[in-house]
Amino acid sequence: MPEVLHLPVSAAEAGQKLLQFLERRLEGVPRPALMRWIRTGQVRVDGGRRKPFDRVEVGQTVRVPPHRPGEAAPELSTPTGELDIIHEDEEIIAVAKPAGLPSHAGTGHADSVDARLKARFEDAIFAPALAHRLDRDTSGLLLAAKTHTALRRLNELFRQGLTGKTYLAWVRGSWPHAGVTLLEDLLEKSGEPGRERVRAGSGKPALAEAAPLVVGAAESLLAVRLRTG
Repeated sequence: MPEVLHLPVSAAEAGQKLLQFLERRLEGVPRPALMRWIRTGQVRVDGGRRKPFDRVEVGQTVRVPPHRPGEAAPELSTPTGELDIIHEDEEIIAVAKPAGLPSHAGTGHADSVDARLKARFEDAIFAPALAHRLDRDTSGLLLAAKTHTALRRLNELFRQGLTGKTYLAWVRGSWPHAGVTLLEDLLEKSGEPGRERVRAGSGKPALAEAAPLVVGAAESLLAVRLRTG
C-alpha cells in the first residue's frame, strides 16, 4: 500500500515554489492532483499548510499523502550520446551543444541537451536545468544550473541583458567593413506554434553589431552581438 512521504528540502532545491518542488520530486503526478493536495491540506511543510507558490527552504520537510504515481508519457526514444561539458562547478555547468541536437526535447524526438543532462545526473536531487536555449541547428555554449538558486540568478541575468552573447557566423563574400558595423532590419515571426519562422522586411526593428574575424574572397567569419531581437 502507498505510504505517506516526508521529503526533506535540500540546499539545491531551496527557493523553489512548493508546486515546483513537488513536480520535480513526484514526476508523473498530474499538476491538478498536486494543487488539490495543497489546497486541501494533504501537503504540509514542517507540519503547516502552505500555498502552491510559497517557497520552500533548506531543512524543511514536505509531507506528501499516500498516492500511486501516474504513468509518465512514453518516450519516443532514449537519449543517446555524450555531452561535451567544458566547465562544471557546484552551481553551474557549461555544455558545448553540437549543431543538430535540440536544447529541449520536442515533437518527434526525445534526445536533447536537457534529456542528456537528466540522464547523466539521474541521481541528483535537483536535475540540472538549462537557463537558456539555442536553435537545433546552432552550435554553441549552453549554461545549466545545478541548484534552484543558481537557476533563478542565471534567468535574471539573461532577462536583464547582463550576460554577453557572441555568435560566430560564416557569410558569403568578402566582408567590406572594418571594425564594428551596426546591422539593422525589420524582423517578424509568423507561423503555427512550434513551427514559427522569422521573416525579414517587416515587423519590429532588430539591431546587431558585426565585426570581421577572417575576411576571404569567397567567405568571411564574423563575430555578431545581438542588441535587440
